[in-house]
Amino acid sequence: MNGLTFNGVHSDSFGLIMKTVQRSAGAPVRQKEIVIPGRDGAFVFPYKKRDNKTHTARFTYTATNMTDIRQKERQIGAWLSAQEAYLIFDDEPDVAYLATAYSEITPTEDYLTREIEIEFVCQPFGIAIEEEGVERYITGAHQESIDYVGTQLIGLGSQQGSFFVVEIEGSFTSIQVSINDTTISFDTALTGDKITIDNTNGTIELDGENIINEAEFNNFFTLYPGDNLLQVDGVGLDCYVRVRYKALYI
Repeated sequence: MNGLTFNGVHSDSFGLIMKTVQRSAGAPVRQKEIVIPGRDGAFVFPYKKRDNKTHTARFTYTATNMTDIRQKERQIGAWLSAQEAYLIFDDEPDVAYLATAYSEITPTEDYLTREIEIEFVCQPFGIAIEEEGVERYITGAHQESIDYVGTQLIGLGSQQGSFFVVEIEGSFTSIQVSINDTTISFDTALTGDKITIDNTNGTIELDGENIINEAEFNNFFTLYPGDNLLQVDGVGLDCYVRVRYKALYI
């Protein structure tokens, strides 16, 4: 099958035949510079944030009469009206793009055979469909390496739709969790509950209630492409520590 799925519906459901697709290899880096009068060029600030990128697909479709054509086009229009929905290409089934079809969809007027071009404006990075991570039962000091296979770091400030949480579930008197050079610790004992540290949205909750003021930390965790060092230590440890994420790809 050669096509795409948008908002959970495959293009083949409308009889669309994908002819070509122009896929962005990487979102543009957001430009940040100052032009100084009397000086050649511009002063460029180091800045790695990216703007949205665009994937464009061209389809053909047919029908037996004009009534069917109009009905099919209304269905296609309704399909494409979703905003910030998952876009998944058949030849890349393990990665989704958070996309919106902003541009007006105007089919060619070739009687019963039509052609449309759809421009999907996407968040800068693809998101892995499958969640990855580690889960460890902790009763004492522990450390291990997490191999993050994504090509884009993930943490606070990552794009909409990003997912990276650390969960602590069980009991402890005190605990310190570190990933690379960042440590988040809790000195208030926990008994049988679950702490969720949401690193992309900047929240810390205990069974759904905000406890960010009970944590000692200077920053949220970040995963970088390659190896990342996870370390856990504390007193009275009898808990599970989970690191869960969906990799981001340029």
